[in-house]
Amino acid sequence: MKNIFLFSLILLSTTLLGKPYEVVEDLAELTIETPDLAKRKTRKIRLSNNLEALLISDPGTNESGAAMAVEVGSWEDPQDRPGMAHFVEHLLFLGTEKYPDESAYSRYLDEHGGMQNAFTMADRTVYMFSAQNQAFSEALDRFGQFFIAPLFSPSGVNRECNAIHQEFCKNVPLDPWRVLHVKKELSNKSHPFHNFAIGNLDTLANISQDELKAWYQKHYSANLMHLVVYSSQDLDILENQVVEIFSEVPNKESVCESCQEPVLAKETISKLVAITPIQNVQLLELSWELPRFYGKDLDHKIDQLITYVLGHEGENSLLAQLKRENLAESVGAGNFRAGKDQCFMTLSISLTSKGVKEYEKVITRCFEAIASFRQSGVPRYIYDEVVEIETLAYKFQTRDEVFSFVTDLATHMTEEPLETYPRKLLIPEKYDPQKVDELLALMTPETCSFSLVAPPEATKIKPTRKEKWLNVPYTLVPLSDKKIAAWSEAKSHSAITIPRPNPYLPEVPPSAFLPQEKESVLPKPFVVKKEENGTLYISPDTRFGIPEICWTLQLKTPLISDTDPESHVYADLLSLAVHDKLNAAAYEASLAGLAYSLKLRHDGLEITLKGFGEKGLPFLETLLASLKMEAPSKEQFSLYIEQLQRVYANAAEASPLKQGSELLSSILYKNHPTLEEKFQLTHRLSHEKMKRFCARIWEENYVEGMLYGAKDLEEGKAVWAALQKNLKGKAYPSYRHEKIEMATLPDHHHPSYLAIPSAHPANALILTADCGEFTFTRRAAQEILTKGLEEPFYSELRTRQQTAYLVANWSQEMERHLYSFFAIQSSSHDNRDLLARFELFLESSLQHLSDKVIPAERFAAIQNSLVKRLQNPAENPAKMGALLHNLAFSYDGDFAWFDKRIKALEELTYEEFLSYATEFLGKANQKRLAVFVNGLLPQKGRVSYHHLTTPEKIKSEITYRGKEGGEDQLV
Repeated sequence: MKNIFLFSLILLSTTLLGKPYEVVEDLAELTIETPDLAKRKTRKIRLSNNLEALLISDPGTNESGAAMAVEVGSWEDPQDRPGMAHFVEHLLFLGTEKYPDESAYSRYLDEHGGMQNAFTMADRTVYMFSAQNQAFSEALDRFGQFFIAPLFSPSGVNRECNAIHQEFCKNVPLDPWRVLHVKKELSNKSHPFHNFAIGNLDTLANISQDELKAWYQKHYSANLMHLVVYSSQDLDILENQVVEIFSEVPNKESVCESCQEPVLAKETISKLVAITPIQNVQLLELSWELPRFYGKDLDHKIDQLITYVLGHEGENSLLAQLKRENLAESVGAGNFRAGKDQCFMTLSISLTSKGVKEYEKVITRCFEAIASFRQSGVPRYIYDEVVEIETLAYKFQTRDEVFSFVTDLATHMTEEPLETYPRKLLIPEKYDPQKVDELLALMTPETCSFSLVAPPEATKIKPTRKEKWLNVPYTLVPLSDKKIAAWSEAKSHSAITIPRPNPYLPEVPPSAFLPQEKESVLPKPFVVKKEENGTLYISPDTRFGIPEICWTLQLKTPLISDTDPESHVYADLLSLAVHDKLNAAAYEASLAGLAYSLKLRHDGLEITLKGFGEKGLPFLETLLASLKMEAPSKEQFSLYIEQLQRVYANAAEASPLKQGSELLSSILYKNHPTLEEKFQLTHRLSHEKMKRFCARIWEENYVEGMLYGAKDLEEGKAVWAALQKNLKGKAYPSYRHEKIEMATLPDHHHPSYLAIPSAHPANALILTADCGEFTFTRRAAQEILTKGLEEPFYSELRTRQQTAYLVANWSQEMERHLYSFFAIQSSSHDNRDLLARFELFLESSLQHLSDKVIPAERFAAIQNSLVKRLQNPAENPAKMGALLHNLAFSYDGDFAWFDKRIKALEELTYEEFLSYATEFLGKANQKRLAVFVNGLLPQKGRVSYHHLTTPEKIKSEITYRGKEGGEDQLV
């Protein structure tokens, strides 16, 4: 008997030891010093099917998530089926053998506070989701089935083809997509980058289920998959779940071969492609395709060092020189990856109108900058600076939003061996000045691809071609040998040099501290100053334990008012001038982890300062001094007006949904200067009035400030002193401040709609339901209703009816008033048709609210999900600071606001919810407003009824004919 027992024990041990995976040694050697993340642990495993997984256990997270990157993308599309990879990505969401219901996955995540999405790149496809902790295990199983046994149901195939086409149509008017497709058309025809990738009705028409399954079976293989799992659960539990679920993924030993052809076609090198944009874009781009060594080299990251100095914005930078000559507004330098080992070094310059006319001079300055760096080299301190910046960012990272966190990790897992991931992608490990010199030597005009994106009337270059898929006008302009030779021989520019050592890097390594236990949902700040000219709160960080701040200071003045649109334009001009003056210092500070923003608010300007706090006060003093600057010169004033005109015009001509949102805001807010109003006003501004505005803006002022993460009371007092020193002026007492007034929609016998035309090839509709005044109970019911309708609304309008790609609903409390919104952007359906579908959906949903749409069980799940989210409303100092400022000054300092919302949610009964749902969205509530943006829809796939005014009109268009053949036959 003992021998039998011993044999069984040995057999059991052997089975357990023979796990169907291996633990991969973690060689990343990176440490996180954020106390809030002290209990986070990671493990790397490789399953027996060669699927790689990064497991992250974080007991402090309130949400879980996972993402899968599959090393197959649009470059694997069959030649006769462009868009195949993208189409398969869409179809994996529409049911699996284990969970066949098409909507079950999205509905499950929706009920448990989750999100889902996916995207297809050239060489990978990435899927991701998030869910509340208690729902994670089942969500992960549902997610895993995508890669084991998807259905590819014929009905889903037919419907989703329309969704792909709607997505394609959505992108047609977007300039970045248009520029990309011109570059694709001009690229090497032997490289898959050349191919159309997104797909549409033409390329995917009549595609069969068998075609899709065959492509999926060939390319979706475990050895090409990289999984990230993030949860509050213990690592051992996560490991068991991943092994159990994902070991079933078949390994076909698939290989994605790397194309050895160059991306760029030889005939486009040393030529300029001039592209006509839809919006008023003025962009010059220089791009170099790098040898494959640089795409593979993860040790030196030479391209990162060069883009660091080329794209720098300090006082002796390329940008500073271009600004001194009024040629450019901004410069960006970066590495664009075309595939695993193919990459481009790209220099992008946003031009002024003068810069467009003199773009050749801008190109000259670029090569003079490169010559300067060749001459000086990139010194060791630049390398050390890059390493320190990246190391600090990693060490003191905050708990990010789960959905984006897992997405980012999975996306980049394909680029580095699992053992060292993510260290090599983040931080260069070897400094080699010779390799830097070698890469700079390759960056010549003879190897450069030039593009100029600007209206033809500005460039004086007439388009002679049209790109195949999006019909983008462009032309290819030969550059003379003389120009190329001149740029090749460019000498270093005396005013463009290597950046100085960054003075904003923390002098003493930031130290973390242990956060305190939560006493309530939010900390309670205390008042530093409360006087006639303002109120300043301070709230030391007791939650996250990292040396970061989020300071928000709203500076109110009677010279900025919603009732005076012109004051908004002058304030925008002042903001541009301040940004310009501060640019060099602000850029250095941002590299060192301290960023600022200066935004127009309805009655003043708002400063936000966030990041490492050691240099926060000195930078704030510099910023405040800039607010008291003299008016810009006449030449600068003209440049800023030109820049604002482009900003206003482009924003006004944004997507139909954004146009509709702008129109709706102008209605719901009593006073809301529109972009069109502000654009028209730019033609009537005067430099003299700008000078008076700058001189008088702070004569009266009032400060509303929240200093989250400030060290102590003394730092709060120092901030107050800096405000008083720089703003001076008299108090602008609170009783004189403008109140924001919101609309109560009319309760007529019928709702209303308002329509505006648009040149976009799509329609947009936003339906607003006025749900009345705010109470905590009413808001709780509205939130549950909104969340409960989210998945059904999306599934009905987007998935089943295939009316659009962009479909959404949401609700908002705005100045203690409740509104519910339903929105869509469609390239195939008229707005009156869409509105009828909206109303039918709402009517049907309310009829079946308790038995199908939001039965009691689903109500409880959503209720619990919302409570958990409100219990943790801010994941990091930046969000906490913004939230506390909002509560301090928009909610009368009620820092228990979230506790009250939670209480209302928990106490709301199902019967109360059903009653409120009918009140909010039932037919009895006539307080509805629909905003139509009527675009120019393509005729293909469109059904649109033509209005005829008389019977005679229709008769004139009808063809009449009699019976042909013999006598009638009865069948």
